[in-house]
Amino acid sequence: MIVRAFHLEIINYNQYTYLMKQMNQKGLRKKEPLDDILAVPQPILISKAVEMLLDNNILKPRDIIEANGFKLSQDMVEYLLNLKKGMLNEKSEKVSMESLLHFKEFENESNGR
Repeated sequence: MIVRAFHLEIINYNQYTYLMKQMNQKGLRKKEPLDDILAVPQPILISKAVEMLLDNNILKPRDIIEANGFKLSQDMVEYLLNLKKGMLNEKSEKVSMESLLHFKEFENESNGR
């Protein structure tokens, strides 16, 4: 806020340096008050959008990873898009669960139940 006030010419250079020294002496340049109390909000809009694209089979995970010809790893793309680790695996959990349910039904039918 001090830097912003200085750039807007609300305070002069002497006031700016005085306030910066005060912040430095109180240790506020390294850690601000409430840093350990307030949680940093996580962005969710892009991860929800990607999740919708994958759930509705509009895009495949490979399409997202290789978008615009970028050469990034799956882990890096998941990190940059704030996705859960493994969300861009080729086989999604949803498909795995469906195949497990199908196998369970097949097993029950073969056992005569």
